[in-house]
Amino acid sequence: MIKRYDDGKLTPYIHSLKEGDKLAFKGPIKKFPYKANEFEQVGLIGGGSGITPLYQIVRHALKDKSNTTKFTLLYGNLTEDDILLRRELDELKRQHPRTFDVVYFVDKKTTGDKEVQSGFIGIKDVKAYLPDPKVAGSKVKVFVCGPPGQMQAISGTKAGMKQGELSGALKEAGFIEEQVYKF
Repeated sequence: MIKRYDDGKLTPYIHSLKEGDKLAFKGPIKKFPYKANEFEQVGLIGGGSGITPLYQIVRHALKDKSNTTKFTLLYGNLTEDDILLRRELDELKRQHPRTFDVVYFVDKKTTGDKEVQSGFIGIKDVKAYLPDPKVAGSKVKVFVCGPPGQMQAISGTKAGMKQGELSGALKEAGFIEEQVYKF
């Protein structure tokens, strides 16, 4: 899935390609070696097209019949229409009610959809939906991927190819660097 940005440098070109045209990609670049049931609970916090690696993790894990890890996705977007993969995420929630939950957030709520909360994902949401990091200890992991402003507010930004210092809502909620992975 590639979201088009009209003012982007690459996506207008990609969207101009016709069926049969070729495009070379580098990768995949392995980021995190996920192991089934390594964690009791996994939090996923994403924004916009940052859903991509989070969706890959949860889809991969939930395909495994032996999965017991509970996944909770907090997913923020500008409006309800901007929620990528909503049908797929809702279907995963329906198929795996004990091991997957998703909470949608939008900056500008335009409908009466009760499944979508208004506002940015913040400290109160981290505390309400993710496990207590002090109780969960090494049995919890939080993966974060989103636009720079969201990353700064939730986890702090990466430092090049390194994870960078943990800050933002996750640190404020008591999470430590070993419990957080930034894409």
